[in-house]
Amino acid sequence: ITSQEGSRLREILVGPMMGNTFTDNVWQDGKMQQIGVFGEFHLNAMGNHIVSAIRFDNNQSEILDPDPKFIGETGDSAQQYLNTSFSFGFTRNISANTSVGLWIGRAQRSGSLTELYINYFPVGLDAYEMLGNPNLKPEINNQADANIKWQSDRSVIDLNAFVSYMTQFISSEIAEGVSPRMKKSPGVRRYINIDKAIMTGFEASWMQQLPFKLASRLSIAYTLGEDLTTQKPLPEIPPFEINLGIHGKFFKDKLKPELFIRQAFDQYRVSETFGETKTSAFTLVNVKASFALNKYLHLAAGVNNLFNISYYEHLSRAMRIDNGRPLHAPGTNVFGTVTVRF
Repeated sequence: ITSQEGSRLREILVGPMMGNTFTDNVWQDGKMQQIGVFGEFHLNAMGNHIVSAIRFDNNQSEILDPDPKFIGETGDSAQQYLNTSFSFGFTRNISANTSVGLWIGRAQRSGSLTELYINYFPVGLDAYEMLGNPNLKPEINNQADANIKWQSDRSVIDLNAFVSYMTQFISSEIAEGVSPRMKKSPGVRRYINIDKAIMTGFEASWMQQLPFKLASRLSIAYTLGEDLTTQKPLPEIPPFEINLGIHGKFFKDKLKPELFIRQAFDQYRVSETFGETKTSAFTLVNVKASFALNKYLHLAAGVNNLFNISYYEHLSRAMRIDNGRPLHAPGTNVFGTVTVRF
């Protein structure tokens, strides 16, 4: 059982209503009860490791202290759904160095208390006031994943790809014509179901042992999401990204230097109805070194954003300041730590 309650007190500081106070019923005493059963089956047969699973969840939710305006806009607040999820997959060694895997599944979930009942309150990564929707239908995700892995004594290559077809995908969009409770808020974003959507992407990594007691890890990740009804991008999709890390161990593993390089590319596939804006590419370089004086005392120092790059993350949704410029992430940051182990 999960429940949320609380209110916001607003006081008018200027204008003709100065001194008046208002109490916002933010969580409306929302309550959710979920009872479920889960089963999993493993089998080794003909060189395959097979895994299958099934889950049933009975999900009931309601609000015990409803805001009359909220109910007037959305209707009945109580809902009950039986959500069914299942998956099937296997892994197989096709040679001494190579294994493959394939998984398919269907997952169904009801909206959370926030998605169903939040009442004009910012709970995300930006200042938009979120408005729940008790009429949300459960989200259904039908997904297939494939994996291939190759490894030797000094190297491991891992490739993963997925495709996800979703119905009644739970997202949110700017509610046009709806005024926020706080004047400085950019607007109200209401939770909705998207009828049909697709996500697909891949992740690849390459770990290897290098000469001179060095090791590296290279990873690449990309995801594409699209609303199949409107043929427009889904919100909150990270940009294409490449990461490279190199680390070493010297002086009997006492000295451990590290170099990390991150390349994030432009993200121009954005959802205007969500309020997203395009973000530019950036390259970050971080360095760090640690040294173990003995088994009790460890020293570390490093520099994040070594070249003082001006950037901001796409998924941070940083609020833009008055002149329209985005709020950027920190610049060069120098740090040092001392760790004492007892």
